[in-house]
Amino acid sequence: KMRKTLHFVFFTLLSCCFVPAMADDRRVVFEESFSQGLGAFSQNQTDMREGMGDEEYDSQPQVTVWTFNETYESVQAYNPTKREIMADLRSVEIDLRDKLLQDVLLSFENTVVGANTITNGSMQLLVQGRHEGEEYYTTSSGVFASEITKGQSEGVFTNYEYSLEQYVGMYIKITFTGDMGYNSPRWLIKNLKITGTHPYGNKESVLVDD
Repeated sequence: KMRKTLHFVFFTLLSCCFVPAMADDRRVVFEESFSQGLGAFSQNQTDMREGMGDEEYDSQPQVTVWTFNETYESVQAYNPTKREIMADLRSVEIDLRDKLLQDVLLSFENTVVGANTITNGSMQLLVQGRHEGEEYYTTSSGVFASEITKGQSEGVFTNYEYSLEQYVGMYIKITFTGDMGYNSPRWLIKNLKITGTHPYGNKESVLVDD
């Protein structure tokens, strides 16, 4: 009888102490909050018409498209001028070579200030990838800002998710690129993350090769 009682107590303690992994307990592969600036991203831009002899165009004020917005603690794409500027906001190289990663998602919060939706310009999200020893190449057609911001409420941050499953086993760079277009609203982005599920949960693991 004593042995049965001890067994009962032992299994009761086990059931109390064992906590199964939650469905949202995902491994964070990369994150950038943009709460203090561009962080792990860099800005690059090209004015497509500057210096072509159009004095009226060249007289417009200079502008940097991707900047830090202190009020919203985010980065923003904004071009209040008529300048035709192709601007990139590009991440550092991100390592997705661990082939045990599954359900890999890029997510970020974003909103529009000055309108409800971005309707003009060519700004879009692109992902570039490369295998070990190769050059980067664009492996997707991208998603335009007009699609990402569709149906949003002005100034209210909404989470957007984009699958990165096809990039597992590669190095990648995340790029927001294009022309915001004249008189476009501000596009604000913050709390960008890449997460995935993994057999080892959030523990460190070694790379798995073929």
